[in-house]
Amino acid sequence: MKNEAEHFHENNVTSIPIANYKQRVMAATGISEKMYKTIVKEAKDVHTGASTSFLSPRKQRPCKKTHE
Repeated sequence: MKNEAEHFHENNVTSIPIANYKQRVMAATGISEKMYKTIVKEAKDVHTGASTSFLSPRKQRPCKKTHE
């Protein structure tokens, strides 16, 4: 919080109200609204049991090479 307050003071930016936590999270982490929604959806899926873990974006899985 202290760093966030210093950032707003140094850059002469008005602070985002505490009630608007979504905007505060996006500003503090530097993510877009689409990414925020994706993270919230994945968290909801993990919490309800629809998914077992969070996904890594664009993570390649190693391919099994077949020897012929």
